[in-house]
Amino acid sequence: MLQQKYFQFGDLDDSIPMFSFVGRVTAQKGVHLILDIAEHIIHKFEFKVQFLVGGPANMREPYSAGCAHKMWALRHKYPNCFWAAPDEFFTDGSLVNRGSDFGLMPSVFEPGGIVQHEFFVGGTPVIAHKTGGLKDSVIEYQWDSQTGSGYTFESHSTGDFIFAMDRALGTFKNKAQYNKLRDNAFKATMDGEVVSKAWLNEFYRLRGKRFVDYSVVNKLSKQFQPWKPQDYTPISIIQEIFGSEKKKQIFKDIDHGAAEDD
Repeated sequence: MLQQKYFQFGDLDDSIPMFSFVGRVTAQKGVHLILDIAEHIIHKFEFKVQFLVGGPANMREPYSAGCAHKMWALRHKYPNCFWAAPDEFFTDGSLVNRGSDFGLMPSVFEPGGIVQHEFFVGGTPVIAHKTGGLKDSVIEYQWDSQTGSGYTFESHSTGDFIFAMDRALGTFKNKAQYNKLRDNAFKATMDGEVVSKAWLNEFYRLRGKRFVDYSVVNKLSKQFQPWKPQDYTPISIIQEIFGSEKKKQIFKDIDHGAAEDD
């Protein structure tokens, strides 16, 4: 569907991977890295790859304006491999999250990150710069253990980004590995409740207070029985240590002793 809408494909071609970015065209989001590597990747993989960049650019801001002009040039030069409309508000974010083969997040910095989880909900693995919250949630995929939710690059440079793209494309060509990667990506989605509680804990900390998660308290209170005093008479201790048979033998011995005394 995305191919038909944005790249004017007649018949869908599942053998062509689609790499998508959705977000603001700002320096923080590292959009320039996508534009710097797009042409190289398109030629390296013989035009069997597609880039979709969804998000408006602020033409009054030099960085955004520069990116916009490069987007228009790439779209004009490679209409079946590159799409962007920086002069329009992008409205198909949720569709892209589900329909792309990889999400792109080359952010220079990202304190937490929400977009990677939006991709994960759609089962779409992410290629991300290893920074902030991205490095905590986008884990490098390993073929041998079949673990990980995407691919990462250490240095914020075209070279490292291209290397991550190469690894991602290698996995895409192996459908069994790629399907496992998509499954991992979906499972990597962080529950909104976890994020909310983490922020609440931080707000409490800033006020010098301690956050108490009463859902945990209530769970533990149901798990453990209320304490009550125990019968710690000598006979009860013997029974607890040696069992009820030993208790019977002791009572029997006591009874016999009483009979002999009589």
